Amino acid sequence: MSGIKGKFLARAAKETTNPLIVILIGGLFAMAADTVSQTSMWAIAAGNSVKYMPFILGFVFMVGMMVTDTIDSFVAFRMVSQSNRLGQSASRVMGWIIVALAYGVSFYEAFTYFYPWADVDFEIVGVIIFVLMVICFGFITFKVKRKMSITMD
Repeated sequence: MSGIKGKFLARAAKETTNPLIVILIGGLFAMAADTVSQTSMWAIAAGNSVKYMPFILGFVFMVGMMVTDTIDSFVAFRMVSQSNRLGQSASRVMGWIIVALAYGVSFYEAFTYFYPWADVDFEIVGVIIFVLMVICFGFITFKVKRKMSITMD
């Protein structure tokens, strides 16, 4: 693992296959301000309803994060395991997409705080982003398979 984050992890943490250490590292990353703030908001939102609602919402949030992070891990592993230029480029592009989305959401929240008229329906935005990602994935998969079939011929 190279880069800025790789310099802060101990060698034992980088090279381990022990599931308990992996869970510990995942738990430490989950303590990031973003995850804690999201969980806090779920608890506050559920605080005015049934007494056990914060536990249900917390559990649903946890399961959603586990599923999403598991899928993300499979995608990241697949990109990193491809040591060719396509895998490296895909990894870099995915990283920048995540950065752009994180900053985009932050700027959007700040903008709509001062200008509430600019509020957007995020269900529609989410569906549009999902469809664009599926189209991009299909296009890239098609291009790679086509290139591989041309190379093998």
